Amino acid sequence: MKSDEKSTLRVKIREQLKSLSGEADQSKSLRICTHLEHSDYFSTSGPVLTFASLPGEPDLMPLFKKRGSQQPFCFPRVAGSLLEIRQVTDACDLSPGYADIREPSLEQCPLFPIQDLRIILIPGLAYDPSTGGRLGKGKGFYDRLINDLRKTSNPLLITIGVCFDWQLTRVPEESHDQGVDAIVTENGLLTSFEC
Repeated sequence: MKSDEKSTLRVKIREQLKSLSGEADQSKSLRICTHLEHSDYFSTSGPVLTFASLPGEPDLMPLFKKRGSQQPFCFPRVAGSLLEIRQVTDACDLSPGYADIREPSLEQCPLFPIQDLRIILIPGLAYDPSTGGRLGKGKGFYDRLINDLRKTSNPLLITIGVCFDWQLTRVPEESHDQGVDAIVTENGLLTSFEC
């Protein structure tokens, strides 16, 4: 059963995350930010949805700090079973929220219309380099968001999975899973998938 395979893979990836060195992660994170900034996707100033990383995840704050004055940057905030998207102009407006993830302030960060997003940077425990499949943490927040966004028929929208190279692996997929259009790691950007 695919859900059992996904649970097993989640345990394996989480164990590997615990053994990582913070310094190595920061160096790799900076390389990821550089790949994103120099990609064709960032050649326009379209609105970006990014995320505040947890320990072991790529840190995209250098990208936000460098590009945030040139284009709108948004961060997600958990609202029930959904993610609401809020525009953030200052990293100080992020504070620990759901699952200790830094989220935008309700007072300082206005809601942003999801249909106006152009780039979505998505965290994941693992990504499948052959299909663009994503293994999340199991709550389905990003699956629901991406599904809703794809219904808006926005041809300019690009979803980019963000992870470290060692997190690329075969990911079992279920019918509700939403894959990504591209994957970025410290070694570059992947955009061609077999299916």
